[in-house]
Amino acid sequence: MNSAKKIDVSVCVMTYNQEKYIGLCLESLVNQKTDFNFEVIVGDDCSTDSTAAIVSNFQKKYPDIVKPILHKKNTGGIGNYVAIREAATGTYIANVDGDDWCAPNKLDTQIRFLNENPSCSAVCHLLSLSDPEGHLLGKTWPKRFDSNEIDIHELFRKHPYFGHSSLMYRQSAIQEFTDRKMTDFIDFHVYIALALKGKIGLINEKLGFYRMDVGISKSKNLYAKAVSAITYAKESGVSEDEVSVGYARQYFVHAKKALSESDYLLFKELIANSIRYAKISRMQIFLFNMRNNQYVLSLIQFLNRIRLKL
Repeated sequence: MNSAKKIDVSVCVMTYNQEKYIGLCLESLVNQKTDFNFEVIVGDDCSTDSTAAIVSNFQKKYPDIVKPILHKKNTGGIGNYVAIREAATGTYIANVDGDDWCAPNKLDTQIRFLNENPSCSAVCHLLSLSDPEGHLLGKTWPKRFDSNEIDIHELFRKHPYFGHSSLMYRQSAIQEFTDRKMTDFIDFHVYIALALKGKIGLINEKLGFYRMDVGISKSKNLYAKAVSAITYAKESGVSEDEVSVGYARQYFVHAKKALSESDYLLFKELIANSIRYAKISRMQIFLFNMRNNQYVLSLIQFLNRIRLKL
């Protein structure tokens, strides 16, 4: 890579207390096989372990590629994300979480897709799943994309449909959202902002690896932020019918999560909110009808635990 030339891709990496994982993540990025210039901007959110030291060592070894942002105070995540994005100079932006890692042809495959599909504002790919220790589970997220692209209407109906670490997008497509200077948002806001500017392409190749159950975001009110993202779409001119489906989908997704965590009061609230906006699936209607049947809900939890172990 020649640092004197313009940057084609900025890879944005968020990390916090990930000394066990960040080395593999960065190694997979600096070893990308490309014929274009890229940078890896790593935001460490004031880690208390050796994460920052590992990042600094990579910067010393790859000074033209790795560009650390080492926060002196914890930003809570949003500040770290914003700092990385503001430092990115690439025509394209790729997201990779610090506990995930990439196939060597990830960046090249995605940039070629975007160059060949100018109507797409972004592109995602399949992720191979691993356990926290990095052992591959023989599964992918999702199993397979059923189309080559989705628009905002499909995003409302399917999200979560792809992983954060699989996303690459045009920097120009996110500028309007960036200019809003929002201080409280989640990834879904970004996906919606991109879908408002073009379709999101889908590549049925495993170009990355997602480490399960070690994420740094543990927010208890993600459903409220997901709803806020839908409201952002509504304010941007998306129709009431589509917005209602989006609300119903997000409340349904988080209702299932609450049920899996045995938070029955939250489950009842969320599934009722979901059905109030729109009927979107048989399972949604079934769970709403069974919301007060403790026996059935306990059986569903048990069967789900069995399924996850298979």
